[in-house]
Amino acid sequence: RDMTDLVDSVVLNRYLGVPVFFGMMLGIYSLTFVIGNPLSELVQLAFARIGALVSAVIPSGILRDFVVNGVIGGVGGVLAFFPIVVLLFLGLSFLEDVGYMARAAFVMDKFLHVFGLHGRSFIPLMVSTGCAVPGVMSARTLVNPKDRTLTVLIAPLMMCGAKTPVIAMLSAAFFPKHAALVFWALWLFGWALAFSVGYVFRKTLFRGDDTPFVMELPPYRLPTPRGVASHMWHKSWSYLKKAWTFILSASIVIWALLTFPQTDHYSRDYETELRQLDSKASLVQDPTDKSRIHEQIINLQNEKRVEEAKGSMAGRVGAFIQPVMKYAGFDWKTNVALFSGIAAKEVIISTMGIVYGLGDANADDEGDQAKVTPLKERISSDPSYSPLSALALMVFVMI
Repeated sequence: RDMTDLVDSVVLNRYLGVPVFFGMMLGIYSLTFVIGNPLSELVQLAFARIGALVSAVIPSGILRDFVVNGVIGGVGGVLAFFPIVVLLFLGLSFLEDVGYMARAAFVMDKFLHVFGLHGRSFIPLMVSTGCAVPGVMSARTLVNPKDRTLTVLIAPLMMCGAKTPVIAMLSAAFFPKHAALVFWALWLFGWALAFSVGYVFRKTLFRGDDTPFVMELPPYRLPTPRGVASHMWHKSWSYLKKAWTFILSASIVIWALLTFPQTDHYSRDYETELRQLDSKASLVQDPTDKSRIHEQIINLQNEKRVEEAKGSMAGRVGAFIQPVMKYAGFDWKTNVALFSGIAAKEVIISTMGIVYGLGDANADDEGDQAKVTPLKERISSDPSYSPLSALALMVFVMI
């Protein structure tokens, strides 16, 4: 028996095959978060510094708000999770080049038949974890028209590359110690939902006989670094390209909808309070008191920003659907993000970045260090959010 036979005796075992597959995916997601989270924070810090530099160069006004909040804050919020996406595709590309993915399809065939799905449906579903569009296109390999249509209908329920940054950000923000486990659980939820919907449809709309599943299993191969890197970059590049084109355009539109019409009526006199705090900060010598006052200034600026956004066109849309969405635990800010996410799920992150003023930077006395609170920290400290409402939001995004 060669090495392929020895490995297959475990990964293709009738009892161990499915647990090995799900355990392998948990391992990939755990490694992705352990390595990806620090890298994600570095990227976010880099964009925060860029926002601080731009804020120092451009005078205060609508132009600075557009560049810092609309462009840097919107796109930066999405690109901050690019390392996580790259590492995720790196793990999947490695399993694909080794030859395991073909085995996963074989292992899942019997499991899929329990839910009325064909073994070949696994490939489109697995491809949909990267993006649902090629997942739907790859369903052409299914010969039976009913199997093909059923697979196309359930493929978008998987956790794709567009949903990944949203789920990753919320997992890291509200479940920092168990982010990988929560992410994996949501990934499992996508599969469970697809299986459940497939089972209902198979018993009602797509009745018929099952077609046999025949697949050639290639021998295991040691993947080359160049091959894995090529596959990883090909999948990641589409995410990066979307950030600089579609998401940038969407962020600008969302910024405009969250900025106009501008209001002169506030619930409190922010300008007077900010001037008083600035004067107080200039008189205080103790570093602790000075830091506390600066924190009050940042919080007050954020409150003003949120109040302006609430009176904007997008804020009014969010408030309009609030009577329905409140039962899911979502406030108007979440509603605005979900509304923009109709165009692309990644835009949810960029919209949250704009709503929470991710691009706002406030320099210290020396003016050389930007104090910017990361988006996930701003959201987790928002009293309108809780771990339960964050979980509800993740489920909503998945569906």
